[in-house]
Amino acid sequence: DDGLRQAIRALMQGDGFHQFLLTGADDRLFLETLWRNGPFNGITADYYPIIANLENDYAMAGDADGYGKWRFELTFGFARAPLELIAYVVESDKPYTEILTADYTMVNKGSSVVVGADHLDFPSDDTYDLFKPAVNEGQVVMDDEYQTSEPEFTPLGFETIRVIAHSGFVDYPHAGVLSSKAFLSRYPTTETNRNRARSRWTNFHFLGYDIEKSAGRTTDPAALADNDNPTLNNANCTVCHTSMDPVSGAFQNFDNDGLYNSSYGGLDSLPGTYKYPETGVSEYVEGDTWYRDMLAPGFLNPELGTVDAPAGESSIQWLSKRIVEDPRFAYAAVRFWWPAIMGSDPFVAPEISTDYGFDENLSRFESQQADINDLADKFRDGIDGGPAYNLKDLIVEMIISVWFRANGSVTAFDASRELELADVGARRLLTPKELEEKTYQLTGLRWGEYSTRDEPDGISTSLSNEFNVYYGGIDGKGALERARQLTPIMVNVAESNALNLACVAVIFDINRVDGQRRFFDGVDRYMTPDTHESVIREKLSELHNLMWGVSVASDSLDVDESYDLLTDLWEYRKVNNDESWAWHSERDNCILPDEWWETA
Repeated sequence: DDGLRQAIRALMQGDGFHQFLLTGADDRLFLETLWRNGPFNGITADYYPIIANLENDYAMAGDADGYGKWRFELTFGFARAPLELIAYVVESDKPYTEILTADYTMVNKGSSVVVGADHLDFPSDDTYDLFKPAVNEGQVVMDDEYQTSEPEFTPLGFETIRVIAHSGFVDYPHAGVLSSKAFLSRYPTTETNRNRARSRWTNFHFLGYDIEKSAGRTTDPAALADNDNPTLNNANCTVCHTSMDPVSGAFQNFDNDGLYNSSYGGLDSLPGTYKYPETGVSEYVEGDTWYRDMLAPGFLNPELGTVDAPAGESSIQWLSKRIVEDPRFAYAAVRFWWPAIMGSDPFVAPEISTDYGFDENLSRFESQQADINDLADKFRDGIDGGPAYNLKDLIVEMIISVWFRANGSVTAFDASRELELADVGARRLLTPKELEEKTYQLTGLRWGEYSTRDEPDGISTSLSNEFNVYYGGIDGKGALERARQLTPIMVNVAESNALNLACVAVIFDINRVDGQRRFFDGVDRYMTPDTHESVIREKLSELHNLMWGVSVASDSLDVDESYDLLTDLWEYRKVNNDESWAWHSERDNCILPDEWWETA
């Protein structure tokens, strides 16, 4: 196992591991949808003068292409920043706690200019998926010194302004993921929600605490009729709000869209409807930064009780430190990455003792929970003498565990034991992106590939875009959970991927010099079943191994089936003497890219 640990650890590098981290984190946080589907309201020209002025430059020049490219790059930069932060912390072997305590953010070439980090060097080409750490020094506040030009109608068909004066840039309180524009925008709030959604997901992702499942919801008419500030005074409500609302308050300086201290003067983010209501008496007192009819900003530790955030200190930075000091943070990290490794969520405790299989499901749940807690303890203290909170070490231990490695048993089980061990062991379907990458590594081709500036790597494909959700992927909005089992639609997509690339892959390969081919070294286009049956069978045996990872002899039943299919198609074409497919389409439709012979 020590050797296996080292081998697994050695795989954690390069673009593949980086993409694994981005995908695993986004499967929980759902941030990629901000740049793909929107809306993303956390970045605005009113509070970021560089955005306003660059927007005006592009628009007044009538440069629609330049404007679209620039705007897309900065939107992508802000949207992916938290995911890139997680990847940066992990790949740099920094303590995983830094995903919440980092006093910096991650920027690409588009967002770096906006936050005032234009001193960073980025490639001059069209790619914009390289990220570097930086500090946000680009936001200003609305105050008496803030001045803009009159709105101008531009050749691009919309009005722009220029910010011509402001009082200076704010000291942005970085707190890793929690203070990122993407996290705040993906979990926006309202004047009645008051950051409670942000608190709910902070508790869930980083403390492993699901507030919505922590207590039953009352159906008592009297309790539901209570209008005396029930979230503060009604025991049926405070059972959840006691842990939720202090964390909500810790986000006090961020408004509905995630802007920092957006009120006039830059002193708070409280809405005008609270400060100056149209009816009733306001509880607001000048200098307040949070609601007086809610619990104070703070943090509830189950062992220590509620602690209020100290005045004069950034409450979001204070909160991030309290979270990573809490033992539950390590436990939440194991659960956060469990689906990415195991291909399924951790087991849930059965609730009804009379249900079939209750004892077996409870035993399985308790066994897994014990191992998750053990992993969390090791992660917190440092695994095998390594540094504390090293996520690479944690991933290795998760892969080493029986929950990943279990595959079967040489011993027969009784029905109870079979039920208890059901779904133990990792069997994870490839994501659309992973299927595409596997196909590309095998064939050198991607289905439906074309160049586009709307993708960070400059490539759009059928699997990563058009058929992503059809193949069990997520979109971060309607589809939030990856498919765990193949469906008929997914089978059709996988088959279409193969059929659309098979002809092109063969033509590309057969036209390469023998010795430089992926598939067909040792054979050529003039070999037929009449003249070279044994050679063809040997090649089919090799292809079975290459494509499916199975070793079969050239005279096996598997190769017999493949050889029969090949000869049937060959005979059909000889008899019909035309270009038709075997299923009688009018003609072959092998779509080759322009100047394909140069690629081959």
